[in-house]
Amino acid sequence: MPMEQLEPLLETMRGIGKKYDVPVSAVALNWVISKGAIPLGGAKNRQQAEQNAKALTFTLTAEEVEELSSKSFAGKTSFWQHG
Repeated sequence: MPMEQLEPLLETMRGIGKKYDVPVSAVALNWVISKGAIPLGGAKNRQQAEQNAKALTFTLTAEEVEELSSKSFAGKTSFWQHG
């Protein structure tokens, strides 16, 4: 997706991350959890694993979940990302 399409969602995630003092990746993982799914967050090093773990240190409010959802969109394709 072009960054200009993603920017409103990313900006909201940055604001929520600042509120809870967590990285955007933790907000994303927490959002997935709030939707009833189990995210599979990847980590290539200890720092990334620690950032992902911060997703379990807070709970998004219903309003935050709705705000994130309102700025998201459904993808049309899927692919397997190799790291």
